[in-house]
Amino acid sequence: MSTAPRGALITDEGDANRAVNYAASKDCVLVAAGGNENAPRVDYPAGYTNCIAVGATGFDGVQAPYSNRGRNLEVVAPGGNLSEDLNGDGEPDGIVAQTFDPQQGFDSFSYQFWEGTRVPACG
Repeated sequence: MSTAPRGALITDEGDANRAVNYAASKDCVLVAAGGNENAPRVDYPAGYTNCIAVGATGFDGVQAPYSNRGRNLEVVAPGGNLSEDLNGDGEPDGIVAQTFDPQQGFDSFSYQFWEGTRVPACG
């Protein structure tokens, strides 16, 4: 899951923590993005005890420069890096995703390059 808009602060208290604990009590496995601030901490809800925190790597398998890090980060997976072209294909090393532009309508799908810890967390 990727729940917080950029810059939002979710802490380890309150409704979100209770919701994660409730889901875990029903045997749900929760996976969340660890954060994209290149910070030495894992963002919430990924930082909750009952959530698997995911970080991101680039094309080269090295931690992506934006990916948060820390002792609560449990797994990393490809998250892309739009500022590099390590494979030399002339395109940024993002993760290709099919999505839509809501301003163009919900049926206007296109392929776009993405990066971030939400990419491996949701993949």
